[in-house]
Amino acid sequence: MPSHDPSLDTNPPLALSAAELKILDLLDVKVYVKDLNSRFTYMNSRCLQNMRVNSLAEVIGKTDADFFTADLAAQQRQDEIDVMTTGKPKDKLECEQWGDKRQTWVLTSKVPLRGPDGTIIGVVGTSKDVTDFENKALAYEFLLDQIPDPMWVKNADLKFVFVNAALAKLLGKEKKEIHNKTDQDHLTIQQEIDQFRRDDLAVLSTGKTLRKIEKITTRDSQVRTIETQKVRLPGPDAPAESKYQVLGIARDVTEQIRAQRALQDERQARTIAHALNGWIAVMEGSWFCLKLTHG
Repeated sequence: MPSHDPSLDTNPPLALSAAELKILDLLDVKVYVKDLNSRFTYMNSRCLQNMRVNSLAEVIGKTDADFFTADLAAQQRQDEIDVMTTGKPKDKLECEQWGDKRQTWVLTSKVPLRGPDGTIIGVVGTSKDVTDFENKALAYEFLLDQIPDPMWVKNADLKFVFVNAALAKLLGKEKKEIHNKTDQDHLTIQQEIDQFRRDDLAVLSTGKTLRKIEKITTRDSQVRTIETQKVRLPGPDAPAESKYQVLGIARDVTEQIRAQRALQDERQARTIAHALNGWIAVMEGSWFCLKLTHG
């Protein structure tokens, strides 16, 4: 973790203009800044409102322990230590347990705050409240985006109605670019497109789970080997058969297959080398016997 900077004890203001700070106050997400000791040095208006305080002066220098339960405050502190130690962002869905017994659900993102010389001097955090029912879909989407394997749902017309971040990355597109389109719009090899379509239709018509290892060529011409599983789901208008959907999940096993083949090649090479050595020994022995026989 970065060493403590005593200058942070003065809680310097955020290095933003009045206009930029005003923009932060207009956001519908909580924004806050903490120093190396996880003490608040800034909050926007939405965050202050959520904390149920009237002014920034009431939170400056305080920590999560002043607002949340001890367990949550300890977890928050550990998350921030991880961010400041590794320099990597941390995203999560968490349940906020407040000291006044309130409970809220938020999507939280924390990134390291760096000083002019590039050293880490704290953490910048944002939180989106998803407690209300209408925000639950956002929370579920966030959770599915944390899964490293590509996931998707297609409707009865084989158009994507949901994709997670991993599939978007595999296809090299934004999620919104994939939504409500088919494989034909995203892939380049017609043979692969036709096979995916046949598999999807088979799952829709039979209801049987499909598992297979197959190839997919991305738009940047990378050929990846994926282990795919597809299952039939009831659609929004179930039980009408035409309204079934297909849920798919794939795991990129390209490197795993490559490593297995390399190991097989190595073993085969060793077997061949061992056999060759054996034949060489036989030939050498035979040649020696011939020399003895014929002088």
